[in-house]
Amino acid sequence: MDLYKSSLCWYDYIEVRDGYWRKAPLLGRFCGDKVPDVLISTDSRMWIEFRSSSNWVGKGFAAVYEAICGGEITKDSGQIQSPNYPDDYRPSKECVWRITVAEGYNVGLSFQAFEIERHDSCAYDYLEVRDGPLETSPLIGRFCGYDKPEDVRSTSHTLWMKFVSDGTVNKAGFAANFFKEEDECSKPDNGGCEQRCVNTLGSFKCACDPGYELAPDKKSCEAACGGLLSKLNGTITTPGWPKEYPPNKNCVWQVIAPNQYRISMQFEAFELEGNEVCKYDYVEVRSGLSSDSKLHGKYCGTEVPEVITSQYNNMRIEFKSDNTVSKKGFKAHFFSDKDECSKDNGGCQHECINTVGSYVCQCRHGFVLHENKHDCKEAECEHKIHSPSGTLSSPNWPDKYPSRKECTWDITATPGHRVKISFSEFEIEQHQECAYDHLEAFDGDTDTAAILGRLCGSKVPSRWCPPGTRCTCASSLTPRCNARASKLHTPQ
Repeated sequence: MDLYKSSLCWYDYIEVRDGYWRKAPLLGRFCGDKVPDVLISTDSRMWIEFRSSSNWVGKGFAAVYEAICGGEITKDSGQIQSPNYPDDYRPSKECVWRITVAEGYNVGLSFQAFEIERHDSCAYDYLEVRDGPLETSPLIGRFCGYDKPEDVRSTSHTLWMKFVSDGTVNKAGFAANFFKEEDECSKPDNGGCEQRCVNTLGSFKCACDPGYELAPDKKSCEAACGGLLSKLNGTITTPGWPKEYPPNKNCVWQVIAPNQYRISMQFEAFELEGNEVCKYDYVEVRSGLSSDSKLHGKYCGTEVPEVITSQYNNMRIEFKSDNTVSKKGFKAHFFSDKDECSKDNGGCQHECINTVGSYVCQCRHGFVLHENKHDCKEAECEHKIHSPSGTLSSPNWPDKYPSRKECTWDITATPGHRVKISFSEFEIEQHQECAYDHLEAFDGDTDTAAILGRLCGSKVPSRWCPPGTRCTCASSLTPRCNARASKLHTPQ
């Protein structure tokens, strides 16, 4: 260097600043013939200005610059890049950064881009980040590959980073922003949040306790309600339960269970404004997810609704309150149960009855359940009846009765009473003398009992049985015809 030397280098000088313009922090102003020490910027830019204002003519200066990586960084924000970024980094590089921000803060690190040679254990090229100022500080992570690492936050005001590349594969490297991080939630006002404060990198957010949701101002909380529920069981309550629900709420819960399941809802407590009309506050329960699905009921008042079971694998519950009277609301439990009967009738030959956690097969009249609990077999056709009232029907009713059947009903009333039989439906093979399929009634239970009548055809008979305490009805069916048989009522 050969510049005119003056006090404070007032005339001819070279000025170096740590940044990208003439007002950046000054690294030094130089003149004379003494070569300055090596100058290193704290970031990726340096301002160099040469000025000549005297009549003295010298050789000037010559300097060599190069981009180096690593170093001590003592500023509150900036960006760190791998060497030569965004072009591929050079082989066999090792860069160490020590970042220090103001006391009382943490260091936040957010990656903008990341592409380092991939390896399962990051053995070749990698970026290592440690929580503190030293290489022995606790390890936060060693990163490589093409996925951006999660944001990093130190526990103190310093962070240590090291980038290493081997002599083979080179990639684009990384760019990461660092900044001083403040825990806003640790302030006395809880970050301004009404209930809970959640610190995030570079910021914070407010959250609410269960049963509440953020208000539009994103800081205060209000009673929450509604949502999509896909659990097999759970609990639904009105907003603010067990306190009074707020006015002007409209809550919609959509409960979805797996296919072949049905959903049941049982109310534990119930108190809404209104009466039978349910004009003001109410809860609606529907099978399906839309507002025009099958309605099970619209409920209000204080009477606890019965258990409600959906037709399908989904249910819609809608609660509305007006702007006047508020009550305690409701608490309800929902649970989902597999409807085995919805597929192949549960394997039952006749009827399948779904129960909670299981199912049972059931046979039509005239049949009994087989030992395998699924099939049905014909029942014995001799019946002894002692109940004061009941229903009789031909085998397999309401389907056609089988051929070659003979059935008897021995009906006994209590002493001092008579047996009266009235028919609601009747259809047996027609014959003038009822010689084939027919129904007979006897005034007693012996072969010598007086016959009260023999019936066939499709005309519904009038009531049967004159005075007497016993009445036996016999049905003799021939193989000549299969017609639908009668259904008999025996009120006392």
